[in-house]
Amino acid sequence: MKIGFVGLGAMGMGIVPRLIAGGHTVTGWNRTRAKAAPLI
Repeated sequence: MKIGFVGLGAMGMGIVPRLIAGGHTVTGWNRTRAKAAPLI
C-alpha cells in the first residue's frame, strides 16, 4: 500500500518506521528537511 504522511515530528517518527517495516511505501513531507533525514 502507498501512504502519504505529513509531519515527521515526534508522532510521525514513531509511526512512519512501523509502516515501512510493515512493507508499505511511505512518502513523507516535513517543513524541516533535517527531521526527515533519519527516514531516508
